[in-house]
This record gives sequence, structure tokens and C-alpha cells, in this order.
Amino acid sequence: MNYTRNDIFFLVGFMGVGKSYLGQRLARQLNREFVDTDQLIETRQNQSISTIFSERGELAFRQLEGDVIRELIPKKNLVVATGGGLPIYGNLMDVLLQNGTTIYLEANEKIILQRLIQEKEHRPLLKDKTDFEIKAYISETLENRSPIYEKAHLIFDLRGAYKKDEEDFLAMFKPPLIEFDW
Repeated sequence: MNYTRNDIFFLVGFMGVGKSYLGQRLARQLNREFVDTDQLIETRQNQSISTIFSERGELAFRQLEGDVIRELIPKKNLVVATGGGLPIYGNLMDVLLQNGTTIYLEANEKIILQRLIQEKEHRPLLKDKTDFEIKAYISETLENRSPIYEKAHLIFDLRGAYKKDEEDFLAMFKPPLIEFDW
């Protein structure tokens, strides 16, 4: 595979689909640095994403996401796991598309719901919602975000079988590699 676009892979998709998990494994396989935008923001701000949301609001958090992406763009050999909302705000999906290879990790609502109910305490947009409200939030938000996510250079369909999904995803980046010519 001939990687172009500044040698950065940007993983996009809804929260809970496994961008960080698969991103770490892809980075290891390709011998690249891994960056999770949420973790980077938490480290730099010395606050959790939940605290940033509650004390400063979503708009301030989205600004921090944009700042991180603009900082990462000049770098080489990265795999970047983005926050679920990052591509949606401030035309950041277009920025990602122009400066790297974007991979949309797509999962159906049922898979996302199962994962998010288990970890809702760690998700600032979900922690005070009932399971029914989370289901409605996923459905509505995914409907709005999917057209933006689907602009990605590659779309990988997650089936919910963790090990098989991981194997299939990583196999796309093993020799013999397909050359993508954007």
C-alpha cells in the first residue's frame, strides 16, 4: 500500500466503535506513533473530557479538538483515533480528508448501544441518560453524523465480534498491500 496524504491515518466513527483499540493495534502493526485525541486533550488540560464538558461546555471542547488536529497535521507516520464528534464540527472531516487517510469504523446501532450502556459513566454526553435515552441518542446522532463519516477514504464494517473484527481490520494493512490512489 502506498500511503500518501502525509502518512497519517485518521480513524473516525461513533463513540464506542473501537477507534482507540483498533488504532493502537494498527499503529503497532505499522510501526507508527498512536495518538488518541481525547487522551491528548485530557493530558494537556489536566482534566477529564467529562470535566471539560461540564465546566467549559461542548463548544470549548470542540475548539480543543480542532487545535489538536491542526497540530498533528504536519507530523508523519501517525495513527490518530479521533473523538466521535470531532469530524462533525468546524469542517474537521474535510481537514482530515485533505491531510491523511480517513477510515470510518462503522457499526450498527445495536452494537453501539451494547457497548455504550456498559461504559456510559465514562461518556459525558451519556452518563445521565437512561438506556432508552441512549438508544434514542444513538439513533438520532448516527443519522446526522453518518453522511459525514461516510466521506472517509475507507469504510470498515464492524460486525461486533471483537477478535474477528480486529483480525479483518488489521489484515487490510498487511502485505500484499493494496495501493490507494486518492
